[in-house]
Amino acid sequence: MILANAFVRAFALASGDRRIVNVSSGAAVQPIPGAGVYNVAKAGLEMLVRQAADELGPAGIRANAVRPGLVPSDASKMLNETDEI
Repeated sequence: MILANAFVRAFALASGDRRIVNVSSGAAVQPIPGAGVYNVAKAGLEMLVRQAADELGPAGIRANAVRPGLVPSDASKMLNETDEI
């Protein structure tokens, strides 16, 4: 949010494409057992992006979030071993 505000202040009067892109997760809409804080943070991020899009869109600033999907890593290994997701 702090970076988005700084971006808007710095580029409010600039011309050309102005975009804010955030990285979200499927956890924003599908809870992961034991990852409540992460789930809530991603859901909050997506609402912040939607609000920013509504408020900044008329000024020509686009705000979006992308959900890249599960990336294989040590941290996500346990997710691949459960049927709950």
